[in-house]
Amino acid sequence: MRAHGGVTIERQSADVSAYMADPLKDLSWRSHLLASQVQGGEMALGSIVQQRYSYQGRTVEAELEVTEYAR
Repeated sequence: MRAHGGVTIERQSADVSAYMADPLKDLSWRSHLLASQVQGGEMALGSIVQQRYSYQGRTVEAELEVTEYAR
């Protein structure tokens, strides 16, 4: 059996891309995410994003470095 799903977003692709690239918005669409913040506050090349999420009953912290970024 196979199942497929989809979502139609009634927005311009640039708006969707900007939303998806904002780690502060991750909490609205990633249900396992507990916290997300950008060190220094502003998203840019070289930024560090700290995230905490729940996975299989554990709380995990991750630190991510932005290696490519374009607005």
